[in-house]
Amino acid sequence: MPIEGSEITPLGRDQPPHKKGDVVLPVPIKRNINVSEVALDEDDVLSWCLDDLLPDGGYMVLEVSCYFDESGTHHGSQVLCVGGYCFEKQKAKELNRKIKAALQAWGISYFRMTDCAHKTGQFKDKTKEECIRIETRLIELIHAHAAQGIAVTINEQEFDDNMPNDRRIGDAYACCAHLMLCGIRAWIQQQPHIDRVHFVFEAGHKSQSMANQIMNTLFQNPVSRKAHRYVGHLFMDKKEIPLLQTADLLAWQCHTDRKHTLDGRPQRKDFIALRDGAHHVIKHLDGEMMQALNTTFEELSGGRYVPR
Repeated sequence: MPIEGSEITPLGRDQPPHKKGDVVLPVPIKRNINVSEVALDEDDVLSWCLDDLLPDGGYMVLEVSCYFDESGTHHGSQVLCVGGYCFEKQKAKELNRKIKAALQAWGISYFRMTDCAHKTGQFKDKTKEECIRIETRLIELIHAHAAQGIAVTINEQEFDDNMPNDRRIGDAYACCAHLMLCGIRAWIQQQPHIDRVHFVFEAGHKSQSMANQIMNTLFQNPVSRKAHRYVGHLFMDKKEIPLLQTADLLAWQCHTDRKHTLDGRPQRKDFIALRDGAHHVIKHLDGEMMQALNTTFEELSGGRYVPR
């Protein structure tokens, strides 16, 4: 059976990743803005981008992707998560400033959830209680500023077992990214006041090229641009933009929660606090859903596959 809000979008030819800070705008607009060349601190860079790209207000979507369970679950396969937040423009600027101030007060330059959870990296000299206080404060700030959180997890082995080898579907990451965009579109359609949305992705990740392909291909279609209120997308370094670190927290928590579910372990208290204190849609794409997507794809493609 079809999944509501799903659509098959063929991926274009592979494109090299954009440099950190490059802004990718809808096809009719032929310009790039290289944020890395702007002599401003990270808060000013974000504000400058938002004011330039959303001069009349609007929303931004942050996405951080792909936490892999390299050791594998007890099923012997990997779990992938793509997650992010939607923010109103002024809320985004305000939260970015507050996180930056909090990080400075804590004596760390950026927040990375895996380091906070395991007392590694910049958290190696922090006590367990300090790590809990830092994460708790960040969760409180997310609750106060985020309009919507969305995350999708997938078992990569189940994806390979259930989905056809077709470049129009892509790999497990592409499938998660498409479903996340469907979730964002569904949320936007319930918010008639939203008319402009700019998407921000984590720069430097190995999936950056794929993310850029998906966005450029999907939003060549005027109908898709209108449905998502799309005005553009860019890639930014999450170490330099505190706001992106909220999506890092969400993706890590959802990825870890899925592993706990597979291993029969209880949910983390901080995951429950994050999930229940704000609006979140968290979905796991299981084998049954993949089979439904596969059936829909076969109907749309007439059973004709284009190998990856």
